[in-house]
Amino acid sequence: MSTGPNAYGGAVLDTLFGHSLLFVFLAMGLGAGLGTLSVRGVSFGPAAALFVGLGFGAIDERISGAAGLGTFKELGLVLFTYTVGLASGPTFARGLKQGGLKALGVTVAAVAALAAACAGVAAALGLSAAERAGLFAGSTTNTPALQAAAEALDGAGDPVVAYSLAYPAAVASMLLVLTLVLGRRMPLPARLQPPEPAPAAEVLVNWTIEVHVDGLPTLAELRDRSPGLAFSRVRHDGTVAVAQGHHRLRRGDAVVAVGPAELVAEFCAEVGERSDRHLPLDRTALDFRRIVVSNKAIAGSHVGALDALHELGCSITRIRRGDIDLIAEDGLALQLGDRVRVVGPTAALGQAAVLLGDSERRLAEVDAFGFAIGTALGLALGMIRVPLPGGAGLELGAGGGPLVVGLILGVRVRSGPVVWQIPQGANLVLRQFGILMFLAAAGLGSGSAFADAISTPHGWELFAAGAVLAGAFAALTPVALELALRRDAMETAGLFSGLETQPAALAYAGRRTDGDERVNLGYALIFPAAMIAKIVAVQFLT
Repeated sequence: MSTGPNAYGGAVLDTLFGHSLLFVFLAMGLGAGLGTLSVRGVSFGPAAALFVGLGFGAIDERISGAAGLGTFKELGLVLFTYTVGLASGPTFARGLKQGGLKALGVTVAAVAALAAACAGVAAALGLSAAERAGLFAGSTTNTPALQAAAEALDGAGDPVVAYSLAYPAAVASMLLVLTLVLGRRMPLPARLQPPEPAPAAEVLVNWTIEVHVDGLPTLAELRDRSPGLAFSRVRHDGTVAVAQGHHRLRRGDAVVAVGPAELVAEFCAEVGERSDRHLPLDRTALDFRRIVVSNKAIAGSHVGALDALHELGCSITRIRRGDIDLIAEDGLALQLGDRVRVVGPTAALGQAAVLLGDSERRLAEVDAFGFAIGTALGLALGMIRVPLPGGAGLELGAGGGPLVVGLILGVRVRSGPVVWQIPQGANLVLRQFGILMFLAAAGLGSGSAFADAISTPHGWELFAAGAVLAGAFAALTPVALELALRRDAMETAGLFSGLETQPAALAYAGRRTDGDERVNLGYALIFPAAMIAKIVAVQFLT
């Protein structure tokens, strides 16, 4: 038995190469760094972790065979899809209510067409089931579909190799198509006007208005008549008070109206004229304060239902959510992390802060019970197998189950004391961590097979097939979207990015349009449905 330096060095390498956690975090870190590098605004983002993992795995087959990579891959995917569901749920639900079913129909049809094309190409080239499924997932850069294919194959082949060969061409194709769509240099069938410049974010103003008319309805009725308008203070007979819904304005009163500049100006012209004495500047009796919502008991509560706040004589006039200012309408549900502007008696604002939470530290905390139970419910749903004729079956898996449950719970927000929704900042951290872990582990596990494939004619055949499929899908999808939906270029760009389920495409479209909200809304509407459709479709290809 050899005990020399070579044997010792071999034992060290065996230990090092078998340490999967070490290489997962190395691939995550290097991938995250490389993913931030951009050329003309184009970058791979989290997908760089996949290629770093493939590179490490190609060094030695012991890295690709290290124990635990499958567990890390599944954990990362679950974190990613569940947090995506939580964040997308409210927007997805609103989109469905506003006529989004047609868009979902186009999504399912487009995904089915791509699956059929992949099956045809695979039959012509004599590809295996794993290669067929990998080409499908790679052509649309969909990581949950990749995992669903791996679970359905159950070791009978590795779809990651074909996925990674098709992925670069898919990203390049979709970014090229987005450039053409937004520049209106792509011959599309719909008769659309060239895209208008991105509208600037709506700025909220607050004017003090002297009332010159009688017979006005209550403030609550005025808000209902002019959605987007709110009131913060009222001066009557020399006394300034917090505006309440039951207040009825009379000639000689003054009121502070809050809302978009055009809406406030219209209201001012209707009831009186703008005063040169601004009531919020008089802070002797009333004051205002920005308070962050961190109390989990408040999450999901509607602004109009905060009786404890109203009893203090305080009122919420506007809400800062992310980078957007919102009018505090009674039916608007508060979320953890919202920054609300509260108006009320100076002495009561401290109690209002206690009620709402006002703790940045607590915003970094996730309700571990709700998060873990929600994730477990998602995994349980993903394990349910729907039998198909011939003994086959379908399941949502570790990617689809948590996504569906996340969508439902994201809309629900809370159930009694259990808070399902998590702060936006925590959601983004978990989402990025999850997708980096999944892609790094997937690349590490397939690095050896990838190195063998890329050096053969068959590997280049897979690359060419993936490029053709990805290019055709990217080129034809906007045509189908505009034929069926007749949206403008901004909405089409968002819908296209969502159908491709590619965050890099969304980020690119956002940069090209200066953050046009139509892009984000289109993406959020179609992204969850496209992801679920791909998870289901890929299982027919295995």
